[in-house]
Amino acid sequence: MSPALHRSALFVVALLAAATSCSSDRSVTEPDLGLPTSGVETRAVAASSVDTFTFVAGRSGTAEVAICGVVGTNLDLSGAHRSSASAGNCEKIRFPVAQGAIYHAVIRAPTAGGTYNICWSIGESCTVTAPPLDDSGAPPGYYQPVQGLTGAAFFAALNDLIDDQRVLGYTFARDSLYANVDDPDNDDVIIDIYVGRAAAGVNSRATALTANLNTEHSWPQSRGATEDPAMSDLNILFSSDETANGQRLNYPFGEVQGNVLWISPAVTGSDEQSRLGYSGTGTSGQLVFEPRDSKKGDIARAILYFYVRYQPDPTPSFSLANFNVERPILVKWAQNDPPDAFERARNNLIFRAQGNRNPFIDRPDFAPLVVP
Repeated sequence: MSPALHRSALFVVALLAAATSCSSDRSVTEPDLGLPTSGVETRAVAASSVDTFTFVAGRSGTAEVAICGVVGTNLDLSGAHRSSASAGNCEKIRFPVAQGAIYHAVIRAPTAGGTYNICWSIGESCTVTAPPLDDSGAPPGYYQPVQGLTGAAFFAALNDLIDDQRVLGYTFARDSLYANVDDPDNDDVIIDIYVGRAAAGVNSRATALTANLNTEHSWPQSRGATEDPAMSDLNILFSSDETANGQRLNYPFGEVQGNVLWISPAVTGSDEQSRLGYSGTGTSGQLVFEPRDSKKGDIARAILYFYVRYQPDPTPSFSLANFNVERPILVKWAQNDPPDAFERARNNLIFRAQGNRNPFIDRPDFAPLVVP
């Protein structure tokens, strides 16, 4: 190689080295903010409504967001100026994100809403499947007649599914409540709904009376459950501590924010207590009864059941006076306290006894469809 070519080659190598050095000096490694870079959730959106999912980017890159609703729903997905709006129940979008920035994914149900699964991931793809149509215990296809329906059509079809139960009569219903429905494991121990007190040796009206248990109508008799079939409908009946039942009376359910007039006695091993008090500051607002946290969902689903079952075919004493107060918190309670194994077993026993089910136990996604 000539001296001139050798000098030119050295010059090029020097330039490349300088460029590499400058590039290395300018590169910045993102700090670890301790934020997640992916996640999966189950949520719900009512028909003709919008749900917003928010996440903070744990690092910079390309984010993928995917949703998939129950079969029969129609969901659209948008975010960061990207959108996917097919006629199906599953959608996916991708968009660039910057570390530490907040992003919103908007899920719309233009016609048919319901439960959906959502996942998001930065730098990798994510996939979710549709939630199941029927929960365990419901016969196959039990809820198929309501799939894809919305609004008044959905309400009417759901009512048709549950409005023809066997009428047990109040005496037999209470015996069934204490002997079977509130004792799925058949150990003759009943835990009341408001206090959480375990009463042993209970399997009939007589033994319940001895244990100071009453039959609670979650939808009060004076608001529409005075007459059959509502009076003996097991879907709204619960075993209740006698004193707690007397405190609840026919007050609507709600969240106590002001003065507390009564609080249930503490139970060993639990920090939950029911309360009677005012929904506003001090003595303002409505006088409401707030059940313990782990039973709020049970109560909400019972109220929603009664509303769907009897609003189209009201009893002579039917009234929405309580429901109008309770309505704003029902979906929140139902979602914060989802159905557990005990409640599902209870639903199956009621189905065996009177031939209908509480659909909000089998299908929690129905709650926001009935009360948007």
